[in-house]
Amino acid sequence: MIRLASVYSSTGAEAFHANRTHYLQICKSGDTESGNKMTTPEEDENTEDSVRFALFRLEPKGLEFRVPLLDPLIPAGAKTRLADMGIGYISNNADKSKVEKLSKVTGYDLLPESMKQGPFLLVNGSAAGEKYQIYKPFNNSEKTHLLLDGNSQSAPGMVNTTVMGWVNFDRSLGPIHIGRLGAGYGEGSALILADVGLAAGGFRFETKGLGAEIPLNDPQHPKFHLDGLSMSYKSEPFTIGAELVRLSKKGYEPAVGGMAVLKTPAISVSALGFYAQKKSGSPSLFIFGVLDLSKKSVGNPQFRLEKIAAGFGYNTMVRTPKIDEVDKFPFVKCLTPDADSDDDPLKQLDKMILENPPWVDVASNEIWLAAGLQARIYEVLDIGAAVIGQFGDDVVIGLYGQASTQLPPSSLNDAKIPKIGLLELNIRGEYRSSKDTLEFDAAFTERSFLIDPDCHLTGGASVRIWFGKSQHPGEFVVTLGGYHPRVTVPKHYPVPARLGLNWELTSNIHIWGGCYAALTPHGFMTGTSSNIHGEWGPAKIDAGISLDALIEWNPLYFDVEWGAFLRAQAFGFKAELSAVGALYGPKFGGHARIKICGIGIDVDFGASRKDSMKKEVTPDEFRRDLLPGGKGSTIDQVNNEKVLTVGPTNGLLPPPTPPSKALAGAEGQAPSVWAFGTHDFEFSVGSAVPMTKVSVNNQDASAGYDGIPKYLCIRPIQKKSVTSQLDITVKAHTGKGLLSVPVLWPGEEADAESEFPPFRAELARNAVPAALWRDHSTKADPDSTGLVDGYATGVKLSAPLPDEVAHEQIKGEAWENARLELTIPKVDKTKDYMSKGASGDRLDSISAAALKESLERTVETRKSILSQLASLRMSGFEITSEQVDDLGHFSKNLSAFMDAQPQVTGV
Repeated sequence: MIRLASVYSSTGAEAFHANRTHYLQICKSGDTESGNKMTTPEEDENTEDSVRFALFRLEPKGLEFRVPLLDPLIPAGAKTRLADMGIGYISNNADKSKVEKLSKVTGYDLLPESMKQGPFLLVNGSAAGEKYQIYKPFNNSEKTHLLLDGNSQSAPGMVNTTVMGWVNFDRSLGPIHIGRLGAGYGEGSALILADVGLAAGGFRFETKGLGAEIPLNDPQHPKFHLDGLSMSYKSEPFTIGAELVRLSKKGYEPAVGGMAVLKTPAISVSALGFYAQKKSGSPSLFIFGVLDLSKKSVGNPQFRLEKIAAGFGYNTMVRTPKIDEVDKFPFVKCLTPDADSDDDPLKQLDKMILENPPWVDVASNEIWLAAGLQARIYEVLDIGAAVIGQFGDDVVIGLYGQASTQLPPSSLNDAKIPKIGLLELNIRGEYRSSKDTLEFDAAFTERSFLIDPDCHLTGGASVRIWFGKSQHPGEFVVTLGGYHPRVTVPKHYPVPARLGLNWELTSNIHIWGGCYAALTPHGFMTGTSSNIHGEWGPAKIDAGISLDALIEWNPLYFDVEWGAFLRAQAFGFKAELSAVGALYGPKFGGHARIKICGIGIDVDFGASRKDSMKKEVTPDEFRRDLLPGGKGSTIDQVNNEKVLTVGPTNGLLPPPTPPSKALAGAEGQAPSVWAFGTHDFEFSVGSAVPMTKVSVNNQDASAGYDGIPKYLCIRPIQKKSVTSQLDITVKAHTGKGLLSVPVLWPGEEADAESEFPPFRAELARNAVPAALWRDHSTKADPDSTGLVDGYATGVKLSAPLPDEVAHEQIKGEAWENARLELTIPKVDKTKDYMSKGASGDRLDSISAAALKESLERTVETRKSILSQLASLRMSGFEITSEQVDDLGHFSKNLSAFMDAQPQVTGV
């Protein structure tokens, strides 16, 4: 016997014959005496009823599958063996009569009753003392046929990453159970697999996909194959279960996933995880667990905790859900009251990593954390939510959940009380740094109803806030149920469904309606509508009412439209009564129309709608109401500093503590002075008004950038051909006063003879709102982004880096005047700093004149050293010898700096 993991061969190395290849054509009835003949491909007549059949067979001699630990428990005649297997092709569908002819020619007596066109896999073997054959066409929709002792059965095929066919064998041999048998092809190998389990008492051990991989290029050396292991123990009231499965991830080996479950009368714990080792790189993994406390009350009736969850991932990424996917999101679904109670420990893991696209997938340099809970509030409201933070190339913070309430409350648990309402909301909130946008959405699920289960609630709400780095900085929108029907909605705005109901009251009566409200930077809108339709044979009736209101500001405009109708039809006769109307302003006016049986009457009053719309605002109103810093009641009260902003963006240092009084601002305010390092300091100048020209120290940037518009359009005041220019001056403090420094734009080279190192300048070009800066004569495009591109909106300036010079040694001449004759003796005990003679008497004090002379020599030494340093032209040593302090303030007032007369010390 040659052992290969769990696969044994009883005939040594030559376990297979691969020399049987059949090519068969069955012709029309009557073409030959027997009705069939052997041909070659060249002799193929390719007639409509002919069947071309080819089969390549592998014949393992006594290949037997053994399960470690379990094999001794299986009777010798009941073990799983492989007789032969083959891969073939059939040109047409074959019915029972044609299959019988194929069996006669090929020598096979266990073929399915019918075969379908295309390639296929055939396997003959035995298990539990019964013969079986697997026929698997390479077609995902085909069924896999199982033949047991002449009785044909079938079971649905199951397709994984390879082409696989599975049959439900379902046979028990004492404590051993064979669940499924499978055969397939993948990655150049034929696969023969089985699910085998052992049950004893409350313990159960199972293998999934246990078998052999038979390489087609080397069939004499099969390989061990195992897809998974599972273990469970159940002894009321306790249950323990765990499972580990092999997964297929391109570029990762190994890749495994698993889950474990522990259930007790009080609590249950479940955890699932994934691990994959990249072939060239770091591993990827995640783990997520749920603690179920629903069987044990935690909290009080005001807030009762049902479940808590937590997880993290490394080199993996979570695909966050859209609002209509929240109830399917695995991190939320496991925290809802109707979460799956399926005992299959891998069901939730499959949903996470096997969906297309997967909810959790491998991703380099990504880390995520998750936490969640399920709770009941006041025994009425059920909530389940998860918070997920992802950190990598993009920072994502999200809240995803579901809230529901039932009328009457489910806590009453009385089946006799009919349900009159179920309100269930999906909730989604998310911030993504790459978009710099805060998003919030909520929407009714399909299960929501009111009064009657057939009265379905629909619709949702959305909030968007666009921040500075987004494509629409400063914009926001809050909407419940959508927008006014006559408003052109910008492409980047969310469009939730109308808030409403849809009620099939009876088979004859249908009621529906909706409402909406929305707030944007430009206005507010709201509206509602209701309709009813009835039909009884030839008689029909329809009725409805509607109201839509719109208020815009800057310029101010309001518009209110209303309408009602009633139509009836019976036996070919029709009648109609309708009325519509509108009120608008600020130049007040209106219109009404009444229609009775096709006859209409129109009434107009006040200004026309066209005249009532104020088309423009004044420049003062534009500055005060539409630009930053214009909150004052008059133009004199605006704050222009908010239109033009200056701020550091990199390299800023903390201010000194406490701040210098000399730099303190008015009334004790913090100083408006930046402290920054010499490396990577940057600051920016931004403008709320787009610019057509920008210059720094009289160096124009417009020439180096393409596409900057020459003129600015100001839509609210209906002006165009306006120019806006930003001039920035950067100067350096020098001995000659303030001097302008050179500035380089991208692509420019520094002047080698420049006295100062250059600053680097880069133009900021962000899209600006079309409502403010688009030509007023153009119409809004519903497919546009609502932005105007090309304008300059600011400048980023980078300070020059400090000069980097080569290391040089200080010349010896620098020390010529240094008279350093003092040395420090080595002592074995603490130095007595009082100077004493050989006899132990105190030595004389040094005279003030001698000390002054010593200070003069010190000054000369310092000047010599600094002069040599200056000759090296190193940054920071520009000081000259004339600027060296002569220490006169010290030598002239020696007594003020000393507690006692200095002494001459013996050395």
